[in-house]
Amino acid sequence: FPSHDRKLSWTIFSWVNSKNLLVVDADYGVLENPIDLSIRDYIDKLKSNPNKLIIGSSVIGSTSKKWMIAGGVGFVDKKTSKYIGAITIGFEN
Repeated sequence: FPSHDRKLSWTIFSWVNSKNLLVVDADYGVLENPIDLSIRDYIDKLKSNPNKLIIGSSVIGSTSKKWMIAGGVGFVDKKTSKYIGAITIGFEN
């Protein structure tokens, strides 16, 4: 590949709660003003496909402000099977 110097990297992990709000970011900690990620195309898919990596469209990161491909893994409570949230990440290009 001619662009062998180019490296794929990722932004810091974040936690998105069951209401689609980004509430914790590894760089910024607990956010005073949670960020609504409902508009992201992959967010609803996390709820119906728990424990699977779901990749979304390219977006500007909500905390990093960098162009990236967004994705995440949704989780359910083991006892109740209720969706509790997701760990999200952005892959920079």
